[in-house]
Amino acid sequence: MSLLIKVLKRAGLLLLIVALAFGAGYLAVSIDLGGEKVEVPNLVGTDARTALETLRGLELQGRQAGEEYHRQIPKGAIVTQRPQAGSRLRKAGMVRYTVSKGTDEVTFPDLVGISLPRAQRALQERGLTLGKVASVHSSSLPKDSILAQYPPSGTRGKRGDTVSLLLSLGPEEAYYLMPDLVGKEQALAFRFLQGLGLDVKVKSAKVSSGLQAGLVVAQEPPSGSQVKAGSQVTIFVGQ
Repeated sequence: MSLLIKVLKRAGLLLLIVALAFGAGYLAVSIDLGGEKVEVPNLVGTDARTALETLRGLELQGRQAGEEYHRQIPKGAIVTQRPQAGSRLRKAGMVRYTVSKGTDEVTFPDLVGISLPRAQRALQERGLTLGKVASVHSSSLPKDSILAQYPPSGTRGKRGDTVSLLLSLGPEEAYYLMPDLVGKEQALAFRFLQGLGLDVKVKSAKVSSGLQAGLVVAQEPPSGSQVKAGSQVTIFVGQ
């Protein structure tokens, strides 16, 4: 009798396990079948607005997840998507995608001859960055004009690249040593100083000897002084 009871108990336990397993399987199948799935379309390369219309037609949702530059996919089109095309997604499911900002390729503009502020604006408009700026004296272009650039204009690059510039400081100022003009004729001294680009002033000076009349008897600055082009110098001529 006790053996029969044990057998029945074991049989009952086995049926319970089978029933639980069947119930769990049935629940899983029910959950899996709880929502109808559709195949996610390939949106890459498609205009974002068209992509949204395609998703809505399949009763799916779409959301932009960001933007990025792409050299092949035009601006406004889909670059990546998640889930990928071919995946199965329940209706009303969400598809996230990134949109192309267009190519990041740019052509370096011609900056030579323009001012530094204008060059900076031109670089900003193309997404380029101002790099090192060096300055040298030059007589070929006015002060504060761009003498040279690197990379040169017409070169292909990408947004974010840097451009280095060489800026003109204008012509270098010329310096001279003031010559000794005492004893020289007024006309000769005057022409000589003008030829150096100096601003020459002539003043009369009383002299005790008639031999000094018409000759330079003094000068300012004195001989040996350093003067730059355009400076004013004065010669005193005997009268």
